Amino acid sequence: MIDTVDSPYIHAATYENFKTLVLDNSNQGPVLVNFWSAKAGPCLRLYPLLDTLIHHYKGRMLLINIDTQTEFKVTREYGITSVPTLKLFRNGEVMETIYGYQSETELKKSFDGYVARDSDQSLTGVIELYSKGETVQAYEKLAEAILDDPLNPRLPLAMCKLLNFEQRYAEAIKLIKSLPDDIRRNYEITKLYKQLIKTEQKKENAGE
Repeated sequence: MIDTVDSPYIHAATYENFKTLVLDNSNQGPVLVNFWSAKAGPCLRLYPLLDTLIHHYKGRMLLINIDTQTEFKVTREYGITSVPTLKLFRNGEVMETIYGYQSETELKKSFDGYVARDSDQSLTGVIELYSKGETVQAYEKLAEAILDDPLNPRLPLAMCKLLNFEQRYAEAIKLIKSLPDDIRRNYEITKLYKQLIKTEQKKENAGE
C-alpha cells in the first residue's frame, strides 16, 4: 500500500480536494499526480522511486496520489486508462504525462526541468534590469545564466518571451531550435514555439 502519513510533501487526494491539493498548489510549484492501483504491480514498484525523488527535492515538488479504484470521477476526468500514469501540473495545466514504470534516472530527468533551481534567482535581476530599460544588460545577464545552468529550461524560455515581446519572432524561433532536445521538449517552450511559428507565418502572409 502507499503510505503518505509521515511526509509533508506527499498527500492522497480525492475528487473533492483535487483542486486545492493539485491545481491551487501548482500555482506555487510543480505538483506530480500519481494515478495508481494496489492491484497493479508496476504501481507498487514505482512508488518507492517517487517517494525518494520527492524527498530529494525537499518541498520543491509535491506528490499527490490518486487511487483509481476509489476516485472514479477524477480518474475519468483526466482520461486515465492504465496505471501507473503520472501527470505533472504547473499553473493549473498538465505539463507532462508519463505512462508505466520508469527508472529513477528517467523520472529525475523528466522532473528536473520543472523543479526550481538556484539559477532561477537570476530571473529577478533580469526582470529588474529590463523594466528599467537596461535591455542589453538584461539579455547579457540572462545569457550568462543560461551558460552557467544549461539544464534550466526557464532561462531560455524567459529570453524567448522577451524576444517575443519585442516582436523579434525569428530570433526567438532560432534560439529554440538551437536548444538541446530535452530542453526544447519542455511543455512551455514547445507551446511558445508553436505560437511563434504561427505569428511568423502570419507576418509572411501579410507581406511584412
